[in-house]
Amino acid sequence: MNPHWHKNAAANVGAATWGNGAVGVKGAVSATNSLVGSVADDYAGNLVPALSNGNYVVSSPNWHLGALANVGAATWRNGATGASGVISADNSWSAPRLVTMSAS
Repeated sequence: MNPHWHKNAAANVGAATWGNGAVGVKGAVSATNSLVGSVADDYAGNLVPALSNGNYVVSSPNWHLGALANVGAATWRNGATGASGVISADNSWSAPRLVTMSAS
């Protein structure tokens, strides 16, 4: 995990890279092999706690939801396969999503 990873000119986008314990990871960090933030100062992967069942959660407390800064996101991932891509409201829990879920 590297919450200070830069994506092109965007500083501190952040990245959490999963690697198979037997094979590891090759290549530069990117959305192809890591779970990454989308804008500067998202600090994705600020904390990545392992769960007792082998899965993990990528914590990104400064993640931005569009124009809303520092909304935060928690992204669950399968510990056996990992995942890559950009953190979004569709693949993560965030404050606005939890409010919407509790209201329905």
